[in-house]
Amino acid sequence: MSDSDSRTLVILKEKGSTARLLNLLRFYMRPEGAPEGPPIFRNRLLRRAIVTKHCVAANDRSFADGRRHATKIILPLNAEDLRLGGRYFLLGQDNYAEVRRELWGDAHEDRSHDEEILGLLEGAPSLDPFLLREVFQRSQVRIDPAFLDLSENDQMEMFNFARSELSALAVALFGDAAADTDMQNKLVRKLLFNDETGQIEPLRLALKLDENNYAEGMFAWKGFLYFKWRYSKLVEEAPDVARGLQQVFATGNLDPEEKSAIRETRDNVSRRLAELTAAIPPFLSAYDNALSQLTEGGDASAFRDFLLDSPRIFLALGERMGVLDHIISVWSFMFPAGKKPMMPGSDLMELLAEFETLLTRFKYAAPRSIQPVEDPAQPRAATG
Repeated sequence: MSDSDSRTLVILKEKGSTARLLNLLRFYMRPEGAPEGPPIFRNRLLRRAIVTKHCVAANDRSFADGRRHATKIILPLNAEDLRLGGRYFLLGQDNYAEVRRELWGDAHEDRSHDEEILGLLEGAPSLDPFLLREVFQRSQVRIDPAFLDLSENDQMEMFNFARSELSALAVALFGDAAADTDMQNKLVRKLLFNDETGQIEPLRLALKLDENNYAEGMFAWKGFLYFKWRYSKLVEEAPDVARGLQQVFATGNLDPEEKSAIRETRDNVSRRLAELTAAIPPFLSAYDNALSQLTEGGDASAFRDFLLDSPRIFLALGERMGVLDHIISVWSFMFPAGKKPMMPGSDLMELLAEFETLLTRFKYAAPRSIQPVEDPAQPRAATG
């Protein structure tokens, strides 16, 4: 692990979870404040891991299939001194069997739970706490949800957002009874937080979905609601990040070539970030249009077709949202409001290069039609 990776570990030490980061180290460092319920991992090394969604460099030989996106598990060498760096591995990398042997050794501990968790993390489109909670619940994996760090304030904000979004659906399903606030709250809890009162049977019957398709559709539906709420927050922060990118100052003695490289990379990141921010609404509009056909036009088939196809769209949207969330969250963390954005030139170049790598994975031009959506597992050619 390089010096820059070690600095990244120090920066991430106290950082909460984001779309591209699941930080378990902070609970390991403060056991008195850790959740009391079942932990995510049972292995002592994995319990203090930092999990990230990682862009694989073009010259990285970790995967024979040439994949460009992976889930990275970082294991600090010393949780008390992160400057010492750590080891990491990528889930599914070519020598993964050897990694597993090194991780568990000859211990007789139960590996099945941890390996199931690693598989779920690898398959998740992002590490958003809300989405991970749903992924674990669908797989009937019991953990203390506090490890996923969706704050009570976020839950309340999302609940209120979803209630306003679903008010028309409540009327379509329950008629005048939907004016009852308790009825609306019950609907939102069932859909959003997997309330154990059961599925929304009138909706399932109206959409003519069997239980398996209904479960898949509901998961994607909750994801769309989450992404729509999260996007409404991120789009408010995006202008500050855009201004910060133009104002950031590189400290230290830089030669003209280094200054030029920073300017070029910064401008490229700014342009692509604007393209990404503008490319997400068409995905959300596809959901809005399908839902309005159900709630306003009484056309259940259009929304049914959308739900059946939504897992494909959901994955593409999830990756794009993960990139946007990561860049805005990292920038805001490193340069809080009121703080002049500046850092050593070499560090700034590394940060901008990371952002550029993330942003060049997709073609961001807004599609005239949301379908067909490109397979998110396939590499994208750079635009512009």
